[in-house]
Amino acid sequence: MPSDNKKVPRQHAANSVMFAVYLLFLVWAILWKFRVPFIGGTERVINLIPFSGNAGYEKLFNLVLFVPLGFYAAAIAKKHGVIKQILTVLAVSLVFEILQYTLAIGSSDTTDLMLNTLGGASGIVGFFLLKKLSGKHTNKVVLIAGGLITTVVLYCSVSFMVFGMLYIGRMMFRL
Repeated sequence: MPSDNKKVPRQHAANSVMFAVYLLFLVWAILWKFRVPFIGGTERVINLIPFSGNAGYEKLFNLVLFVPLGFYAAAIAKKHGVIKQILTVLAVSLVFEILQYTLAIGSSDTTDLMLNTLGGASGIVGFFLLKKLSGKHTNKVVLIAGGLITTVVLYCSVSFMVFGMLYIGRMMFRL
């Protein structure tokens, strides 16, 4: 049976792999909208009016999609304060919005920026709550929670992409 000293690097490696998979998925979801990658559409759009022109599922999608980013940001940058972690999520979201505009592959939207940041902040809060509740088992709990959060976000996104809807209990969301 491996000692506790050997388990921690394995857990960090597993978290790193899950984070890398999530980041690749995030790029595919945001920049290429679950399609084959392309660059250079026909139109560049910037929406500066918050919460206008967004469907309800788009708002929910932007919120949920960034929860794992906040969770992983808190897990990786433990020494940085919560404000710096939230600013990191904001910066990542801003980079995606700028890339969408620059590459003409989607609309850049203030609503997306706000909801992405709120989703990331939710992930950060979730991380700290889990850390507080898990005590000496923090690394194991973070590994399991990170995997679950990433899996749920992947499930929701793929469900929307493939079936055009998502079932959560008795609730159904349509595209």
